[in-house]
Amino acid sequence: EYERARSVFERSLEVEHRSSELWLRYAEFEIRNEFINHARNVLDRAIQILPRIDFLWYKYVYIEEMVGDIPKCRAVFERWMKWMPDDNAWLSFARFETRCGHTDRAEGVMRRYVNAYPSARAFLRFAKWAEFEAKNVPLARTIFEAALTELEPEEVKQARVFKQFASFEERQGENERARVIYRHAVELLKLERGKAQAFDEDEEDVSEYEKAKRDELYKTYITFEKKHGD
Repeated sequence: EYERARSVFERSLEVEHRSSELWLRYAEFEIRNEFINHARNVLDRAIQILPRIDFLWYKYVYIEEMVGDIPKCRAVFERWMKWMPDDNAWLSFARFETRCGHTDRAEGVMRRYVNAYPSARAFLRFAKWAEFEAKNVPLARTIFEAALTELEPEEVKQARVFKQFASFEERQGENERARVIYRHAVELLKLERGKAQAFDEDEEDVSEYEKAKRDELYKTYITFEKKHGD
């Protein structure tokens, strides 16, 4: 029965070898029947043909972690990262290392992630990981500070960078640090000018979304001062 089912899958793949869903169904058939090595073989073939299909990689690392083969799981993650997948794949790798008790390895993965994608989004996700998953407040602060000094100007001048950094400091009870961040944002992003005033020439391409976020940031700052001001 199993051989007959495999034969059906193999014949189907001869016709549709680039069908990611077919590869997944084949692998899940093997997993369901506890033929783990067969499932590994199927997924290894699949990712060589379709290396950009993330759910095939997710299934592969799931199998390796499920059977407790940590070195093999790590090796699959490393192969995956060479294809420069999206943010969630890097976070999955870091969380895998954290589950294995290797916070230092997890941090290394996240550092590679921000080097691969030097953007506000990546730095903010790294900082969030450091604060909430690694429980490392000094590291989170260092990442926020690095975002302000290492990113390109168009990335730094996103309201969310300042809002999340200031909110982080508030959570730590560091209200004076938060105030400095808010005031830096007010000056850098010219938040006090009001909606009616024109943007500088170098800010003419600021999106409506970003303008709204800057307005929101300024309101958050005003609320902060009402709450914590002298």
